Amino acid sequence: MRIILLLLSFFISEFISAQYNDSIIQVENGVTVTASNAECSMKNGFDEDRILLTFKNENNTQVTITWSAKMWYDNQCLTCNDQSGEYDFTLTLEANETISGTCAQGEGKKLQLFHRFNDENTDIDTELTKFKLDNFTVSVDH
Repeated sequence: MRIILLLLSFFISEFISAQYNDSIIQVENGVTVTASNAECSMKNGFDEDRILLTFKNENNTQVTITWSAKMWYDNQCLTCNDQSGEYDFTLTLEANETISGTCAQGEGKKLQLFHRFNDENTDIDTELTKFKLDNFTVSVDH
């Protein structure tokens, strides 16, 4: 029974980690956004899984992108009613530029989303169950 549970746990975690593997999550006005899962080893704090975002500008001119990050943890949207502007983002990309999130601490929330802790030293099991780039707009500068 223990082996079956271990295998089931492995397959479930593999499914979740495969959920975002350069998956296209947004396309608008010459900009493509993809998401990928990443296991991040942290120098300070607990190791964690993140979803890293990549923004690719396929235009021959600069673009300005705006969005609000809506994030559901354990099926509850924790950012949907946020009025502080903390989850409202603006990103400017040069012509044909691509920018990607990394595991670097301090990079900010613009290019990465916390998915869950991946560390045996914590029993915190909160998990990102859904996210959306809401009010996503691309302004092409001419």
